[in-house]
Amino acid sequence: SLGKPLLATVYHLYAAFLEKQGRGDEALPFVKHSLEISPLSSLPFKLLWKIYRGGNQSRQALRSLHIGAAADPLDSKIYQLLALLYNKQKDDFKTWVCFNRWVWIEKDPATARLIGKKLQQLDRRISKKMKKVNLYVSKARNYYLSRQWELALKEYVRINKFNRSDDNLFLELGIIYGNLSRYEDALTALYSGLLINPKNVEIHRLLSDYYLSSSVRNSILGFIHLTRYLENAPDSETRAALKEKHDHLLARFSARKMFPRLGLLTSSQNREIHALYKGR
Repeated sequence: SLGKPLLATVYHLYAAFLEKQGRGDEALPFVKHSLEISPLSSLPFKLLWKIYRGGNQSRQALRSLHIGAAADPLDSKIYQLLALLYNKQKDDFKTWVCFNRWVWIEKDPATARLIGKKLQQLDRRISKKMKKVNLYVSKARNYYLSRQWELALKEYVRINKFNRSDDNLFLELGIIYGNLSRYEDALTALYSGLLINPKNVEIHRLLSDYYLSSSVRNSILGFIHLTRYLENAPDSETRAALKEKHDHLLARFSARKMFPRLGLLTSSQNREIHALYKGR
């Protein structure tokens, strides 16, 4: 029988096979099966990016890369793809953030030098605009602290267009959107904050709470953010409670019977997987 890590690889290879054939909808369940076995792998999220991009679902495609970066913060390919996407959107600030994250984890010296040159070019373009962040922060935070969400939103959106260094400004923007029930915009803001600082524990806590809420119930994404939270959060009662929740999810993942799923496939799916597994 196949071990679980190898089974995750088989599911991933089969999903990639389906995606290349233009069968993205068929691939999605197998990506999920792969993630249920290896939730902290970025490979399924890069594949989801391809599937959603092929289906013209640009927001979901971009979100998949952001979640992939949380699943594996040391995957330089994720930041390369994000940098290229934001560069195409002419968002110099997020492009700079992604290149900056990429250069820190890139192992090839020649590639790192090229990224460094690109960062210098971007610096020359955006350094003057950085002053706009400090200009409005005090006013924005006054609105935020007094819970004047609509007024705060206007200021935070303006500030974060030029923000490349303060992850907490994106955290606060996410909280503002949440209080206005604009949850998709809140997620976008929170993941923008993680680009600047992948170790922001409050962002990971909020994301895990969201994904594990009764209205969403996405245990895989909740587990990813709980894991990253626990890696960086100091000891506290909150951390202890979330550690218990994390361990419960881990035990649930480990107890799932993955092997019989191969027997639930159609005969044609079994033949295709068998051919991939044998390398034909």
